[in-house]
Amino acid sequence: MNTINHVGLTLLAAVPVEYIIRQRIASGKRKRHSKALALAGLPVPSVNGISALTYFDFRLVIIGSIVPDILDKPMGFLLAPDLLNNNLRTIGHGGLFALAFVLAGLAAHYIMRNPQLLVMAIASAGHMVLDQMWKQWDTVFWPFLGLEFRQGTTTLSEYIRFHVQGLLHPAPLDFVTAGIVLGFMIYVIVSSGIGLFIKSGRVLPVRPV
Repeated sequence: MNTINHVGLTLLAAVPVEYIIRQRIASGKRKRHSKALALAGLPVPSVNGISALTYFDFRLVIIGSIVPDILDKPMGFLLAPDLLNNNLRTIGHGGLFALAFVLAGLAAHYIMRNPQLLVMAIASAGHMVLDQMWKQWDTVFWPFLGLEFRQGTTTLSEYIRFHVQGLLHPAPLDFVTAGIVLGFMIYVIVSSGIGLFIKSGRVLPVRPV
């Protein structure tokens, strides 16, 4: 699965999840606000919702969706090919890394009240699902099943050739995920402007709550 596939499918999952979370947060705020007004003897206004930017930093969603490859591809090809047996799915695709990343995200969420690292960690864990890592248990449970990674079979030139062929002869999934990414980019530009997205990673929601 290539980078566009990972980014597109992760965005496809993240957008509705973000919408549901934002709705729940807004609903809770409305209830607390209405209760406070009622206790104070003030009229409770009828409000459709609280207009806000998206809850997720979508820059981190996108980066998180390819974090395992950002870690493992350079190490497997350039930094430590002999140590990692030229394998392109090693530490970053392992369960230990995913668990540590998620725990760090949970800590940041509960200590600093900032969910964005957790969002990034979950996107990174989703990468492993899309790569069907359950077929490589030795990598998922590294280092508990042994310190060595299985021997890789792809050289850098073969890897480049594979992706060039993918660009020249795209699979149906490539068209779908490229369309998702393109649609997301167009929506960002039209709804919020690219400047806001670059600065904060957030956009105006499709249906503000």
